[in-house]
Amino acid sequence: DPVHLLVETMLLLFVVYLIFRKDTQKGYKTTTAEKGNEYALTEREKDELLREWKKRGREPLAPPSSSDDNEEKMIVEEVHGATLILAGKEKKSVLNFCTFDFLGLACDDDGDDSVKAQSKEALTTYGCGSCGPRGFYGTIDAHLRLEEAMASFLKTDAAILYSDAASASTSAVAAFAKRGDLLIVDESIYEPLRTGVTLSRATVKHFRHNDMDHLENILKHQAEMDSKLHRKNADRRKFIVVEGLYKHSGTLANLTKIMDLKRKFSYRLIIDESHSFGTLGPTGRGALEHFQLKPMYDAEVVIVGLEQSL
Repeated sequence: DPVHLLVETMLLLFVVYLIFRKDTQKGYKTTTAEKGNEYALTEREKDELLREWKKRGREPLAPPSSSDDNEEKMIVEEVHGATLILAGKEKKSVLNFCTFDFLGLACDDDGDDSVKAQSKEALTTYGCGSCGPRGFYGTIDAHLRLEEAMASFLKTDAAILYSDAASASTSAVAAFAKRGDLLIVDESIYEPLRTGVTLSRATVKHFRHNDMDHLENILKHQAEMDSKLHRKNADRRKFIVVEGLYKHSGTLANLTKIMDLKRKFSYRLIIDESHSFGTLGPTGRGALEHFQLKPMYDAEVVIVGLEQSL
């Protein structure tokens, strides 16, 4: 490719220029002021350094203090389930709205630290790797048992375990959608899901957050375009991408309407249940169960983050 060859040649010439160019900066060019000491400063350099020191040497090292510096800082001393104990002159117990441990399993109010105890036992049994992905650290029996348990609980054929929720959301979308496919995405999806959409390199169209009328208009317009281009449904994969419970707004996806549109226009559904799993539905299976829907039958790809509710 002549373009690549030209770019590589220019880069090579630039590197050669950087290696052989002479320092032309004036004022601080080092000369041999003393025999045998090539790093000695010239008289001119000494004078310039002295002038700079006299000008700035007496400036304060830190900015002046303000009234905010005397305010008492809030320091979390203890965590008891849904409450925090703040240290200070007088200890205060406050409700914790800053946690994703929605069910308080990490530290129950009654002092039951069974989750922490099991975590310590797992570290003793399996040790700790330098990184999370199983491709580096390996697959152990605990991974397989958890995958079987999740598939059984969610009533799916199989489950795949990732090192964390962000990796699952990012990788799952990019694994199922490729260049040439179509993604219709809610504009308020959170960052890991958005990254997966970007990495897929599929054609992406956004609809306003939870606006089913806007979603329907986009699907209708896309169907008209496909008809003009004589494009069949089997020619490419088409997905609607939503969150069951949106992280940024706390709103529920209107899955009832989304199901109607999905079936009407022949789309698949990718739903991220990271913030709804364990908190919605009669048995905590998430937004799908809340709307009396089923994984695989109503949603082809279900993503669940265990670091929130579990």
